[in-house]
Amino acid sequence: MGNNNATTQSGKRQRHTSGVPRQAKTSPLWERFWDALTDIQKPAFPDPYDQTVIGKAIGVGQTMVSAIKTGDKLPSMDTALAMARYAEMSVIYLLQGEGPKRPWSDMDTEFRSLIQFWEVLDDTNRGELLKRADELFRLQETSRRPRFAPQPTPARRAAKKLAN
Repeated sequence: MGNNNATTQSGKRQRHTSGVPRQAKTSPLWERFWDALTDIQKPAFPDPYDQTVIGKAIGVGQTMVSAIKTGDKLPSMDTALAMARYAEMSVIYLLQGEGPKRPWSDMDTEFRSLIQFWEVLDDTNRGELLKRADELFRLQETSRRPRFAPQPTPARRAAKKLAN
């Protein structure tokens, strides 16, 4: 049998208990998160897959990230939403493993860009965007005869309310 002791650079002796590092269990929630995260292109620096980087991105410490990973703790709703945003996935899929991983994956790229713009706009600019969209719709409506009359949608009602 070999010696279970090793010497560090400082000269201190440390005892090795096993030659193989212990593999931590991984929760199903973390496996879904990790699968979605590794599917997408993230910038290389800093390492987007490092637990400390993930923790900063989702607003928790590395210890909480580790606890979520092992299933010792469940994320709060805010943390789950941040995790889903970071991995660009559905929060329902993250938490329950049901439904599409990315419901917008089949979405037209221009429409997806519009949604991303909407998410970062403040209320005033959202109102302006709705107002402009309504103007474009009316312009298009007058230039051709639609086969049906569009029903008022919540977005059109909101634009009308803001215009008045």
